[in-house]
Amino acid sequence: MPERNPGLAYMMHVPGGCMEDTGDCCYASCCPACHMGSIADRTNTGSFCMTAAIASCLGPFSPLYLKCVASKALESVGVKPVGYVESCSMPSCVACQVSREINERKQMGGKTGGAPTAAPTAQTVAR
Repeated sequence: MPERNPGLAYMMHVPGGCMEDTGDCCYASCCPACHMGSIADRTNTGSFCMTAAIASCLGPFSPLYLKCVASKALESVGVKPVGYVESCSMPSCVACQVSREINERKQMGGKTGGAPTAAPTAQTVAR
């Protein structure tokens, strides 16, 4: 079966490397819904409030929602999405990993996600 997005890169960070950014790790562990909202907001793939509200309402199913939010955010910066096994088995570690990946990609000048910043040029049709 062919890859869905062959042009995407793999993540540079591995789960469990939270000691690189303890503040983000604590944020992901203490308030996972807000952390998901911040990921969506920073990549222009969703609203902070709406993402956090949906995540908090889902309760035990929020790791499945994390997979969707994280995958969409990662694809917006040119990285392959995370899988269901990772997001369900260690959601806080995956959220922290995704956040660090997004921060680093943006610092490297990667894609910022969301809508294009300028409209495409108009084309004229010859009659």
